[in-house]
Amino acid sequence: MPHETNNLDSLPPVKSARTGSVIARLAFAAFSGVLGALLSWKVIAVIGEVVVLPTDLAGLGFGSVPSPEDQARLVSATLNMNIKNAAIWMGAVGAIFGAAFSLVVCAARRTGISIIRMMFVTTVSGALFGTIAGAVGIWIQMIARQNMEPGATSSPEQIILFMHSTIWLICGLGIGLGIALGGPMSWRTRLESTIVIGLVGMVGGCLFPIVAGIFFPAVNSTGPIPLVDPSAGRILWLTLPAVFMGLAIGKNS
Repeated sequence: MPHETNNLDSLPPVKSARTGSVIARLAFAAFSGVLGALLSWKVIAVIGEVVVLPTDLAGLGFGSVPSPEDQARLVSATLNMNIKNAAIWMGAVGAIFGAAFSLVVCAARRTGISIIRMMFVTTVSGALFGTIAGAVGIWIQMIARQNMEPGATSSPEQIILFMHSTIWLICGLGIGLGIALGGPMSWRTRLESTIVIGLVGMVGGCLFPIVAGIFFPAVNSTGPIPLVDPSAGRILWLTLPAVFMGLAIGKNS
């Protein structure tokens, strides 16, 4: 009786071509996130403070004690300035991240997606939600300062974590929504994709104060958008959520 061979045994071992493809896609997505973060950092620096205090309020308090009315005007004008500048900066960040990650999706899927449509939708959605995120971040900071205990120099750590988490949750939702609307997928898949990208962005935002506190003690994380000096703080603040969102997008593309 002839010896029967097992056809399965005769097949060559399946190489990790698919695994290699996934790793390459994740690496490209993470790189795109880092590149988007660095570009966003530079763009914010170039934009600078678009909105400034009115001339009559800019020098208020130097050499004299302002009246209660002038003090109230100064507080209101400063809040308005901070909200508008943060909205502009985060709008730019959302647009840049949206454009960068749209290229990741288009490169991964290759067919069935219009690159122009994907880039347009993700850029607009990212910019819109980024603008909202910037304004919300300033609002959270304002509420936190109003409720600070007497003698405290900064908001509690949990408020700082909440502030950064919320900013990047909103921005991530915008990018996720843009990707969902820009490609052919079911509404359930669109919803899931939007939520996942928003949540991983939130995780990156939440990690920023923790990582900064451990590795970059000079970085002030108490504001919604870290100060320009030292640059490492703002770069880290942009990079952490970008890499997390990039990995999620690369994995699901």
